Amino acid sequence: MHLVPKPNNPKILQSHLCFHTPFLIVRQGKDQKYKPVLYIETKDKSKGYEDAVAAAFKTIQAKHPGVELKKIAAGWEITIPAKYDTGHESHFAQVANACMGFLKAGKLPEWEVPNMIAKYWLTTEALKKAK
Repeated sequence: MHLVPKPNNPKILQSHLCFHTPFLIVRQGKDQKYKPVLYIETKDKSKGYEDAVAAAFKTIQAKHPGVELKKIAAGWEITIPAKYDTGHESHFAQVANACMGFLKAGKLPEWEVPNMIAKYWLTTEALKKAK
């Protein structure tokens, strides 16, 4: 993930998560009214790819009703209803409570294990190179 400051305003950041394709980009500038907005951008403009994204997005919509996929020139904008915006402090509390639950259970959930391995590898490799 890259946090990229805007050239004309270093306080406004864009976050880029780079996969093979697509790119997940969070923008939070004037056009987004300084609120974070998620975009899916891709170079693959084929009908098959668009259909696959739309089909995959239906699983998200089933779990989170009201979340919409809006087609734009570069890909899609993800529209998230206000009912899901819990605010920074509330979201931090949710994350902290989940972490305390993992600690109490004595194990991480299955989906987190590969993430932790990747984070451990990255930080240990960075430390080796820094020495």
